[in-house]
Amino acid sequence: MIEVDRPPDEAALSNLRQELAARRVTTRYVTIVRIALQAHADAPAGTPPNTVDVRWLPSQVEVITPQGWTHATVSCGARSGVFLVNLLGATAGQMVPADQPVQVADVMTRFEQPCR
Repeated sequence: MIEVDRPPDEAALSNLRQELAARRVTTRYVTIVRIALQAHADAPAGTPPNTVDVRWLPSQVEVITPQGWTHATVSCGARSGVFLVNLLGATAGQMVPADQPVQVADVMTRFEQPCR
Protein backbone atom coordinates (compact mmCIF):
# COMPACT_ATOMS: atom_id res chain seq x y z
CA MET A 1 0.00 0.00 0.00
CA ILE A 2 1.22 3.49 -0.85
CA GLU A 3 0.54 6.30 1.57
CA VAL A 4 0.68 9.92 0.49
CA ASP A 5 -0.14 13.14 2.27
CA ARG A 6 -3.39 14.89 1.41
CA PRO A 7 -3.09 18.24 -0.30
CA PRO A 8 -2.75 21.20 2.10
CA ASP A 9 -5.62 23.05 0.44
CA GLU A 10 -8.22 20.60 1.75
CA ALA A 11 -8.94 22.50 4.99
CA ALA A 12 -9.33 25.86 3.22
CA LEU A 13 -11.67 24.38 0.61
CA SER A 14 -13.67 22.61 3.33
CA ASN A 15 -14.17 25.94 5.12
CA LEU A 16 -15.28 27.47 1.84
CA ARG A 17 -17.84 24.69 1.25
CA GLN A 18 -19.28 25.27 4.73
CA GLU A 19 -19.66 28.98 4.03
CA LEU A 20 -21.33 28.33 0.68
CA ALA A 21 -23.63 25.69 2.20
CA ALA A 22 -24.74 28.24 4.80
CA ARG A 23 -25.84 30.39 1.86
CA ARG A 24 -27.63 27.44 0.25
CA VAL A 25 -25.20 27.19 -2.65
CA THR A 26 -24.71 23.66 -3.97
CA THR A 27 -21.09 22.54 -4.33
CA ARG A 28 -19.03 19.44 -4.92
CA TYR A 29 -15.43 18.75 -3.94
CA VAL A 30 -13.21 17.40 -6.71
CA THR A 31 -9.93 15.64 -6.02
CA ILE A 32 -7.80 14.21 -8.78
CA VAL A 33 -5.00 11.77 -8.04
CA ARG A 34 -2.58 10.83 -10.80
CA ILE A 35 -0.93 7.45 -10.36
CA ALA A 36 1.78 6.32 -12.74
CA LEU A 37 3.14 2.76 -12.58
CA GLN A 38 6.33 1.93 -14.41
CA ALA A 39 8.15 -1.32 -14.96
CA HIS A 40 11.53 -1.78 -16.55
CA ALA A 41 11.39 -2.79 -20.19
CA ASP A 42 13.14 -6.10 -19.48
CA ALA A 43 10.81 -7.07 -16.57
CA PRO A 44 8.78 -10.24 -17.15
CA ALA A 45 5.06 -9.80 -17.75
CA GLY A 46 2.99 -9.83 -14.58
CA THR A 47 5.73 -8.50 -12.28
CA PRO A 48 4.85 -5.58 -10.00
CA PRO A 49 5.91 -2.11 -11.14
CA ASN A 50 9.38 -0.94 -10.23
CA THR A 51 8.33 2.63 -9.58
CA VAL A 52 5.09 4.23 -8.52
CA ASP A 53 4.51 7.96 -8.85
CA VAL A 54 1.51 9.38 -6.98
CA ARG A 55 0.63 13.03 -7.44
CA TRP A 56 -2.27 14.99 -6.05
CA LEU A 57 -3.46 17.58 -8.52
CA PRO A 58 -4.91 20.75 -7.00
CA SER A 59 -8.33 20.04 -5.53
CA GLN A 60 -11.21 22.33 -6.32
CA VAL A 61 -14.72 23.17 -5.28
CA GLU A 62 -17.28 23.35 -8.05
CA VAL A 63 -20.40 25.49 -7.65
CA ILE A 64 -23.33 23.67 -9.20
CA THR A 65 -26.52 25.15 -10.70
CA PRO A 66 -29.92 23.53 -10.05
CA GLN A 67 -29.66 22.04 -13.55
CA GLY A 68 -26.40 20.30 -12.59
CA TRP A 69 -24.03 22.52 -14.54
CA THR A 70 -20.75 23.78 -13.11
CA HIS A 71 -21.17 27.55 -12.66
CA ALA A 72 -17.77 28.23 -11.09
CA THR A 73 -14.65 26.52 -9.82
CA VAL A 74 -12.52 27.51 -6.86
CA SER A 75 -9.04 26.16 -6.25
CA CYS A 76 -6.56 27.04 -3.54
CA GLY A 77 -2.87 27.57 -4.11
CA ALA A 78 -0.96 25.59 -1.49
CA ARG A 79 1.98 27.98 -1.56
CA SER A 80 0.24 31.21 -2.51
CA GLY A 81 -2.46 31.03 0.16
CA VAL A 82 -5.16 32.38 -2.15
CA PHE A 83 -8.36 31.05 -3.64
CA LEU A 84 -8.61 31.33 -7.41
CA VAL A 85 -12.27 31.85 -8.33
CA ASN A 86 -13.23 31.13 -11.94
CA LEU A 87 -16.79 32.01 -12.91
CA LEU A 88 -18.28 30.54 -16.06
CA GLY A 89 -18.05 33.12 -18.83
CA ALA A 90 -15.60 35.39 -16.98
CA THR A 91 -12.49 36.42 -18.84
CA ALA A 92 -10.19 36.07 -15.83
CA GLY A 93 -10.21 34.47 -12.40
CA GLN A 94 -10.38 36.45 -9.18
CA MET A 95 -7.91 35.93 -6.35
CA VAL A 96 -9.14 35.99 -2.74
CA PRO A 97 -7.05 35.30 0.40
CA ALA A 98 -7.56 31.67 1.51
CA ASP A 99 -8.36 32.76 5.05
CA GLN A 100 -11.36 34.73 3.72
CA PRO A 101 -13.93 32.15 2.53
CA VAL A 102 -16.68 34.72 3.18
CA GLN A 103 -15.26 36.89 0.38
CA VAL A 104 -15.37 33.95 -2.03
CA ALA A 105 -18.96 33.25 -1.03
CA ASP A 106 -19.74 36.93 -1.67
CA VAL A 107 -18.31 36.63 -5.19
CA MET A 108 -20.41 33.52 -5.83
CA THR A 109 -23.68 34.90 -4.49
CA ARG A 110 -23.39 38.13 -6.50
CA PHE A 111 -24.54 35.96 -9.38
CA GLU A 112 -27.55 34.52 -7.55
CA GLN A 113 -29.52 33.22 -10.51
CA PRO A 114 -26.95 30.70 -11.84
CA CYS A 115 -25.76 29.59 -8.38
CA ARG A 116 -29.08 28.78 -6.74
